[in-house]
Amino acid sequence: PAPQTRRRTLEFYSLWCQAVARLIDQTQPDAFHCPDFHAAMAVMYVEKPLPVIVVLHNAEYQGAISTQHMGTQEAKHFGDVFNLPPD
Repeated sequence: PAPQTRRRTLEFYSLWCQAVARLIDQTQPDAFHCPDFHAAMAVMYVEKPLPVIVVLHNAEYQGAISTQHMGTQEAKHFGDVFNLPPD
């Protein structure tokens, strides 16, 4: 879990999700299937809402990851990284 919360890793996911969102906006699919948490943020950048299917399947975490409990400071950090408002 620790490498997944490093700023450089999160910035990569942010850029990836922004690119995916542009593809979604251009192709206008009927739904977006997110294969895991790192793809789920793409819907935050999509201009036209669409149905989303999120499948979280990484059993290694067993429901325990340090970012599960996010307060105001953590929300601001992720908002900064993903270029999104923290609320």
